[in-house]
Amino acid sequence: MLARLREEWVRFPGAADRATRNVLYAWAGALLEGMGADLALPSVDELEGTGPNGGKNMATVSEARLGKWFEDVRAEHMALGREQGLAESAATQRAVLRRQAAVRFGDAARRLDPFLDEVRSTAKLAEIGVWLMVDTIDELIAKVEAAAAADRVR
Repeated sequence: MLARLREEWVRFPGAADRATRNVLYAWAGALLEGMGADLALPSVDELEGTGPNGGKNMATVSEARLGKWFEDVRAEHMALGREQGLAESAATQRAVLRRQAAVRFGDAARRLDPFLDEVRSTAKLAEIGVWLMVDTIDELIAKVEAAAAADRVR
């Protein structure tokens, strides 16, 4: 974003173009804000060399700040994507287990639902599929309840 702002900034170098540079600056700030960025652009005065810190220009504004922000956002979105993927996978596994339990135990399988909802681990949900071979729904509920309790401890 900062590189693109630099490209446009140099196209309007004159004093008469200051209003255009201000509009570019406002749009860049709005885009960063809209993306949820905590990154603040240097002031227009600093970019033009008239700021209190001796000034900067678009060629010397730190790319590191922007690069770090983009890396942080990317990492955050990757983590959210993993969490969403695991949650969707777990929800799918629960739905399959509910259908399998209903086939095996009929309406009594509904008693399993509150315990199944508490199991978060996709590995444990996969294990529950094997447990469906028990003789009674009570045995299955006891195993799933224990698995849910173990997930709460984590």
